[in-house]
Amino acid sequence: MSDTTRRNRAWARVRRLTILAAAALGAIAPLAASAAATGVAPGEVRLLHADHALAGRVWSTRERRFVDAAALLARAAQVRYLLLGERHGNPEHHRLQGRLIAAAAERGRRVAVVAEQLDFPAQSAIDACARECTDFGLELGGRVGWAQGGWPNYALYAPVFAAADAVGAPVYAGNPGARRIRVLAGGGQPAADEAAWAARAEAALPAVGRERLIEDLVAGHCGHLPPERTIPMVHAQRLRDAAMAATLERARDALGAAGTLVAAATADAAPLAVLVAGNGHARRDYGVPTLLGAESVLVVGFVEVVPGRDDPAGYEPADAFDFVWFTPRVDEPDPCRQFREQLERLRRPAEAAAVSAPAVPR
Repeated sequence: MSDTTRRNRAWARVRRLTILAAAALGAIAPLAASAAATGVAPGEVRLLHADHALAGRVWSTRERRFVDAAALLARAAQVRYLLLGERHGNPEHHRLQGRLIAAAAERGRRVAVVAEQLDFPAQSAIDACARECTDFGLELGGRVGWAQGGWPNYALYAPVFAAADAVGAPVYAGNPGARRIRVLAGGGQPAADEAAWAARAEAALPAVGRERLIEDLVAGHCGHLPPERTIPMVHAQRLRDAAMAATLERARDALGAAGTLVAAATADAAPLAVLVAGNGHARRDYGVPTLLGAESVLVVGFVEVVPGRDDPAGYEPADAFDFVWFTPRVDEPDPCRQFREQLERLRRPAEAAAVSAPAVPR
């Protein structure tokens, strides 16, 4: 599995695993030591291996060669949807996402941005900030309650939203939110405004894509995903992907209906909907692209380099991304190792208490 995808999923779920472990062991206090670090500002993030042979280079999986950003943008001029994957919390990924959003607009595309990190209920706050905020990129996080959403510090993502604002790109929430996903994945009925995209989540994945998704989900849960939870987790993933696909289509349709483009628009001037999401959602083999027309999508995966791995073809399956943009990696501990250590700390007091407990008379 992709190292980036594993780290994305592991950090997002390690706190939940820790809570479940603590509940099972009867522990409360250690929960304060959650491994999910979400309060880190860009200046506090240390990037490693900037001198790696691949760092800063762009690999075309189709041509199997390195290309420059201009070649990537030339391909983007031919599609309706540009999907930008990420390792959550890597400031270089978010800076480059903002750069590509700006560059697409500079080439004449009318752009809309859909963000996995924003939940549907926040849309009214997003729209209000677009009308009222003096600095949209700086102020949006406070307007939508970003700090309560469990994502890395908003300052890391500010370049994405600042770029959208600078080029006049509307921003759309792309995520139904954890509560609604839990309800729907658990068999609950979709609301009227959820029915269309929820139905799309039932579309079958190709066998290879489904196998890879299950492998990644298990690894992303640090190997602690029980087999009986696999199917609901796959469904939850597909629900999120379907919601993002539907939002991309809606965002692009709104651009076309805005009346700002000439009727005989060239390919360069046509509307472009951009998705900012984790690499696992952006992937062609099991992510959002499986729910959109394959030829209408371009997928860029921002991937952290690994010491000792200099072969660009060895990082991701060739059919996962169209381009892989390599970057330095964030200096942080392995989330799964932290979870195992936390679990061990929780287990020891519980075992000691069990040994010292008086025998119960029969």
